[in-house]
Amino acid sequence: MRSPARIVLAVLGIGAAVASCSSETETEDTNPVTTAVVVDPEQFLGSLPCGTLEGGPRSYIASVTDLDTGEVIGTSERVSCATPLAFTKDVESGNRYSASVQVFEEAPGESAGEPRWTTTCGENGEGAAEARTLQQVVIRGCTAITGPGTATTSIAIDATAAAQTLGCADDPKMPGLVFDIDIIPVEPADTKLPEVTRECGQGPLVYSGSFVEPGVTYTFRLESTDIALEQQFATTCTATALEGFGVTAECGQLTDLGTAVFPIVEITEDAALICGEDLTRARISIPAGPEHLEPTYVDCDEDVTIPGLPAGSYLGRVELLADASAIATYSCTATVDPAAITELVCVAED
Repeated sequence: MRSPARIVLAVLGIGAAVASCSSETETEDTNPVTTAVVVDPEQFLGSLPCGTLEGGPRSYIASVTDLDTGEVIGTSERVSCATPLAFTKDVESGNRYSASVQVFEEAPGESAGEPRWTTTCGENGEGAAEARTLQQVVIRGCTAITGPGTATTSIAIDATAAAQTLGCADDPKMPGLVFDIDIIPVEPADTKLPEVTRECGQGPLVYSGSFVEPGVTYTFRLESTDIALEQQFATTCTATALEGFGVTAECGQLTDLGTAVFPIVEITEDAALICGEDLTRARISIPAGPEHLEPTYVDCDEDVTIPGLPAGSYLGRVELLADASAIATYSCTATVDPAAITELVCVAED
């Protein structure tokens, strides 16, 4: 759900966009101040985000029609597709309103030609907004814009942004920890995208061409060491390729921490015991490793995740309890990697 947005109240005449500051005001959409019908980009953008895709939507023009009179009550100027528009002039309480929308690849301040997409909202009354006194009512029933964009189908990996927290080692103003970053395609498993090494500080790496297939979700692992080659860092990036769009992958920050999972459910099954009948709970611990976990009571019917562990080898222990007595004990091992989830391998003790 979007956080409270800024709505532009467009006080518009029939067929004319009023661009002067005196004819438009802004208000929080959670604090209606006048009778209005609203065109909200969330209703027609579908799966395309505003402003973040090369070749994607950046601005739009909306016209609103009074379905009860058949008159167009106003047409907006071209505004950002992140901005809902509220039409107030000539809006009559009880009347129903639809909208026609033109969507552009260009930002509001750029010169634009023909719209890349067109769509309608509330057409034929389905999803139309019925105006209510002193309320802002959203026009719904929009047909989501679809179809390929006009850019090259591509995925960008910004490895330098993923190192923002740790910093680049050769930054002259504030030297950090990261030097080179390996970008490793992980999924799909049969991907032909190459592994690439980038220096921290370089611009985004862009994958394109026939190896980037529209509709496919790609996962990448970013790996690095500090300049002294003593500490390892990693994170993951994901992106779904869209035909005709340049997509920037979402990446976490490089970290030296990973996650371990105690497979409690698997252990109880291996012990042929039933939680709630034979068992009341379990007790886990990590007695050896870069970080220790003191004995901790946990439920016996679900796995336990331990995040924030420094990378390295760990020894774990699981005790299955009936009241206070351990009726089965397992020794566990795992090598935790940065930015990875590792399940401990557990074996019953004699």
